[in-house]
Amino acid sequence: MNKLNIAGQSVIRFADIEVLRYQIDGFEALPLKRKLLVYHLSQATLAGRDIIFDQNGRYNLRIRHILETIYTHYEGARETDEFVALEEYLYRVWFASGIHHHYGCDKFVPNFSQSYLSGIVESLQREHALLLEYSQDELADIYAEIFDPTRSPKSTEQSGEADLVEASSVNFYDRGVGQKAVEAYYQALQDEADEDERQAPPSYGLNSRIAQTADGTLYEQVYKQGGLYGEALYRISAHLKDALEYVDTEMQAEAIKSLLAYYRTGNLKHYNDFCIKWVQDTAVSVDFINGFTEVYADPLGLKGSWEGLVHIKNPIASERTDKICREAKWFEEHAPIDDRFKKAEPKGISASVITVAMLGGDSYPATPIGINLT
Repeated sequence: MNKLNIAGQSVIRFADIEVLRYQIDGFEALPLKRKLLVYHLSQATLAGRDIIFDQNGRYNLRIRHILETIYTHYEGARETDEFVALEEYLYRVWFASGIHHHYGCDKFVPNFSQSYLSGIVESLQREHALLLEYSQDELADIYAEIFDPTRSPKSTEQSGEADLVEASSVNFYDRGVGQKAVEAYYQALQDEADEDERQAPPSYGLNSRIAQTADGTLYEQVYKQGGLYGEALYRISAHLKDALEYVDTEMQAEAIKSLLAYYRTGNLKHYNDFCIKWVQDTAVSVDFINGFTEVYADPLGLKGSWEGLVHIKNPIASERTDKICREAKWFEEHAPIDDRFKKAEPKGISASVITVAMLGGDSYPATPIGINLT
């Protein structure tokens, strides 16, 4: 194992971040069919990038577009303190998929001035006919989102000191929608559920954004083809369909078909079907996550953030882990805890070691520590 594999190759450092590049151990040894599976699943992962930006904040896509246009087309001096600060701010936005820190949830403080940013935007509009889609009023609103410390100070507020929905700037709820109204909306859905839904309850709200009509009536904008994020879901689905030709197992193909039905209809029953098939399929060497999965970013723990992940099973390391799992009873007996908390026959202990090939959405670029099924 060479140094690159052990420590990673430093790509760039900025603010409190260092980005490392790692080799994908085991990829070269895969047969062509599995390499093609990794490729198509990876493309499906990359195709959802804009979804997570929009979920993390209603201004994020516009801010990113403005900054990227400047980064690409600005012809002025790039060595000045303010341009270097603007560049670093863009790096932070790329890394965090938005204008808030990916762990701390606090909004980034720009080290360049609003007048500097607006001056560059005006010059690009005037001299290159770029960014003309933004009106002066819209630009003023965007600048306020970036520079006003009282606006959207945290992406997810969970202190309990204020209405959790209104105090959070994540884009899962319309402005003006409050916590009590959302909780009442989903309680009504649970109360109205039929017997089938009670037996296998769907994850209410997982794949939707709450909006409201002019009279304040709440409704769901469902994430599906033809609905919210439809364009991205069409692209994701196209790559998933391409992956079907190279699947490891028939169960994996059936799981992808259920996921495609979920993206096409937005029906959470299809998502349940996908999850069941995905969990049952333990024979694959190339596996993936793709969907609206974790709910940590939502202050109410309902809305799934879009994420994608593709990984390759490491058979040698997994065999070592399996040996440890087979000795679960010994570890249980020798654990430094009171005997009344020990299981006589620990069961269901298993783990595999994987190498990540692609990350996207909520899994990027700060990787999950592990994928847990409990």
